[in-house]
Amino acid sequence: MSIDIANIESHGVEMHERIIAAVLVCDWNVRALTFLESMKGRKNVRILCKNDMTLSVRDSITRVYPKGRIGMGIFCYLLSNFLPRIDG
Repeated sequence: MSIDIANIESHGVEMHERIIAAVLVCDWNVRALTFLESMKGRKNVRILCKNDMTLSVRDSITRVYPKGRIGMGIFCYLLSNFLPRIDG
């Protein structure tokens, strides 16, 4: 909640990488209840940031995957519970 995303676009993909990295390593992401909640609401999982601003996890992942560092792109697959299922 201390991350200021007011000017996130001016920081480029690096800020999105930092936020995704924080989600990957925090204990919040490994709790069973949190996992179940993210599976149910994965069409629009948002991170609460500074000044009550929210950031879409899906938007951050879609920014990092094609333009970010390769290591971060690979780790985005670990957050698949945050992404909408593709029915095909």
